[in-house]
Amino acid sequence: MSCAKPLVALLQERGLSLSLAESLTGGLVADEIVKVPGASKMFSGSAVCYQESAKARVLKVKKSTLKKHGAVSAACAKEMALNARKLFQTDIALSTTGYAGPDGKDVGLCYIGVAAQDKTLAFKLRLQANRQYVRKFCALIALHILYQQLNRKDIEHGS
Repeated sequence: MSCAKPLVALLQERGLSLSLAESLTGGLVADEIVKVPGASKMFSGSAVCYQESAKARVLKVKKSTLKKHGAVSAACAKEMALNARKLFQTDIALSTTGYAGPDGKDVGLCYIGVAAQDKTLAFKLRLQANRQYVRKFCALIALHILYQQLNRKDIEHGS
């Protein structure tokens, strides 16, 4: 079950705008948000940047970050969120990056980034599931993390 509906309501109640930067989830987070009637009042847009070159070109993730930490890292997730916030001129941005598989030693490793005016955070996940579920779980967990952060007031108004 998605917490998109209460998240959208909370963002609207606080007068906050949201944007997204998605890699691993390929638009699944945006899909959950836009399913909620009235989401257009707070949701600006999403950039789906799957390849490293798109992360660098569209989201302005530094090549040095990609070289030093990789595209699947806390540093990359933070930059994706921070730069999506700038790109869409929103109060808050949420990002996802990770390995969905099916192959590789790090399948299920995911990072979620949250950027607001006063702080930028990253959260690491280790999911054990097939490709489809890693992507879906990461999207749903990202929404839940943002909802928790807003509820605990760990992040505040951005602009």
